[in-house]
Amino acid sequence: MLVILLSVGMYFINKNHNREVLLRRYPVQGVMIDQDDGYVDFTALKQKDQKFVYIRSTQGASFADDNFDNNYNRSQGSGLKIGVYHTYGFKSSIKDQENNFVTQVKDNTGTLPIVIQVQYYYPYSEKNVNFKQQKQRINELVQFLYRRYSRPVIINTNEGMYQEFKSIPHTAFWLNSEDDSKDAHVRFVNMDSSDHLTIDGQRGSFDSVAFNGNQKQWNQYLGQANIMNNEEMQWENFND
Repeated sequence: MLVILLSVGMYFINKNHNREVLLRRYPVQGVMIDQDDGYVDFTALKQKDQKFVYIRSTQGASFADDNFDNNYNRSQGSGLKIGVYHTYGFKSSIKDQENNFVTQVKDNTGTLPIVIQVQYYYPYSEKNVNFKQQKQRINELVQFLYRRYSRPVIINTNEGMYQEFKSIPHTAFWLNSEDDSKDAHVRFVNMDSSDHLTIDGQRGSFDSVAFNGNQKQWNQYLGQANIMNNEEMQWENFND
């Protein structure tokens, strides 16, 4: 029993230490949510020192997150910076994905850049994806969102697809691991998969994510994300 108790104690000590290390490296943290998270207490998230929340809106050409409207409306006034994300469909028509996003979101895009989540799902993998074709399709979706909402776009993906898509104009990136955060175009990172944020009194946990910079850089980033002059985006670290 003593060995078990010591092992459990060391586990939590190491977990807390790792959390503190990540907080020092990434002081601006947030979460991604979707309908599977159920009721979200945005005030509680703010009290947990979260700075931002990304809310899923749509996926592919026809799926709309059941909780989007409720989550978005209740997030307002929470003090959190709010963004929305669309999960990309490798096969779905780009026009249909655009229409799906606009129909669901309308003008409720928050204050952060719009995110396109590009992740493999069955049956797609690095072995059967035509990257040249997908790059053209993703570029079309990026340019539509950029012009429709006068807002920069972030692509949330892995390191391999980042290398394929990083020259797409008017976009920056959000990578799956903090180990891939050195490039200047990487603005957000997913935290370690074991590091979820649990809110007291709420079942389950949220996927923890972070801005790739310190508090001062975050404040500058927020200013840059909302500057529009004569419909021209003033944006650092974009590929023009």
